[in-house]
Formats: sequence, structure tokens, C-alpha cells
Amino acid sequence: MINAISKELCTLYSNMGVWVALYIRLRWRLCPFQLIEKQIPLKGTVIDIGCGYGLLSNLLALRSEDRHVIGVDLSPRRIKIAQKTVNGRRNIKFYLSDITKLKVWRGGCNAVVASDFLHHISYESQEELLRSCYQTLPKGGLLIIQDVDTEPCWKYYSASVIDAVLNPGMQICFRSRTEFLKLLRRIGFRVETKSVHKGLPLSDILYICRKD
Repeated sequence: MINAISKELCTLYSNMGVWVALYIRLRWRLCPFQLIEKQIPLKGTVIDIGCGYGLLSNLLALRSEDRHVIGVDLSPRRIKIAQKTVNGRRNIKFYLSDITKLKVWRGGCNAVVASDFLHHISYESQEELLRSCYQTLPKGGLLIIQDVDTEPCWKYYSASVIDAVLNPGMQICFRSRTEFLKLLRRIGFRVETKSVHKGLPLSDILYICRKD
């Protein structure tokens, strides 16, 4: 299930320092980016909310030139690094912004991705953002959420520790699978879930949400 990071993807982050190189490789090992990529349409506009250094955004853009990928994050340091990986490519952009204040958010998109992001904002902000996603997506639009489930317990606690190490000082507001499903369905999404933590010390789960 876990494959080595591609040379093309790894090259984008070369010469950016030891910490970035280590972080990128660790994130690749711990996150089901390849499984997320397979869920995303090969054509259309994809918004990656909380994109960080842009690893998932870059994977999506490299796998299909017909995807127009927009990565958004509130960290100046991470967006600065993400922007350095663009190298003149036309199907990917990164913005330092609150996604709801970005013009492209109201311009329409085919898919939205939130990978290891929602638990870093308050429960109230999570619901507000998810409702905004539903309003922005067209009929048939796709929302992919990758987050931590509260079960199995030992993997949940392990994920909490790893998250605190990789993101020091950031708040953590996890929801259980049951809580996420209730919220997403109440908003109006049709939801499927996939456990993606086999072989990992984490309790990651994918929420594949469609707007009917």
C-alpha cells in the first residue's frame, strides 16, 4: 500500500533544506495521498484546503495536466515553500489566504480536498467550512476529507502524538466517524467512508462526499 515517493515529486522539493526533505518524506509515508488522488476526477478544478507544503496538490497536478489545482493555506512559511515548487507549471497555483475569502472559491470547482486539516480548526469553523463547500460545489461535485478517527484507540492516540510533533502549537479538534457522518449528511452530502490506516500507526479514514 505504501509506495516510495516518486522521483518527479521529490525533485520539486530539492534544495529546500533538510527539515523540508524529512517532513515531505514522512508525510508521504503517513498519509494516503495516492488513494486520495484516485478519487479525484482527472479533469477540472480541484481546491486543496490546508495544503501545507503542497505535497498532495503537486501529486494531483502531476498525475493529470487536465486538472487545475489550487492549494490554499494560512501558513506563510508553508505556502512560500509550496509556491517554489510550481516552476512555471500552469495547472497549479498556491495562495496564502482564508479559502472563503478567495475569489476562486466563488468561481466554481469540481472537487475539494481537505487532508489532515479540519481537526486544526474549531468545531464551529469545521461546520461553517463544510457548509460553504456544499454551497460552492456544483451538483455531482466531490468533497474528499482525510482525517483521524477516534478508533482504534491506540492508533488515535498515536495520531495525536504525531500530529503534535509535526504541527507544534496548533489546536486539535478531532471528530469521531459517527460525528462526521452525522454532520456531513445533515449538510446534505451523500457520504461513503474508507478506512486507510492498514499498516500505519494512525487511524485515518476517508470521507468521500458527493453533492446530489
